[in-house]
Amino acid sequence: MFNSCLRSIKELQQTVDHLEELKQRANTFYKDGNIDEAIQLFSAAINRDPDCEDTRTVATLYYNRSAAWRRKGEFEKALDDANMSLALHPKWTKALYRRGILLLECGRYAEALTELKVVQRADPTFDDDLQDWLRRAHNWLAKPKHTQNFY
Repeated sequence: MFNSCLRSIKELQQTVDHLEELKQRANTFYKDGNIDEAIQLFSAAINRDPDCEDTRTVATLYYNRSAAWRRKGEFEKALDDANMSLALHPKWTKALYRRGILLLECGRYAEALTELKVVQRADPTFDDDLQDWLRRAHNWLAKPKHTQNFY
């Protein structure tokens, strides 16, 4: 029994260490502008822990992959990953903020405004750009429905 428990702890530690290594490598690719490679490594890390034993790290991996998808202009995929990040780590202000921006970029202006206001209430000093994103959401809500967003 004790040996089985010890083996499980060692396996979990190996998983956590491997996730951290993959996350760091993926972050380096992202910072260097190698977005496709970063997405591949973030995905490999996510797949390495299918049971989300290290919930915070997996939430961070989804969050970071969301940034990579956004940088590629794949806003729906980025939004899916932001949603997964929040499913694993609810009320994470950074992920809520990213989801608000992505909702705006996906043309879902009312939802974006609601999300960005949640961030504003949670932390009014969260980001210098928060007020700009709130203004954009208000602006797009005021426009006719089929106006194209070129911001």
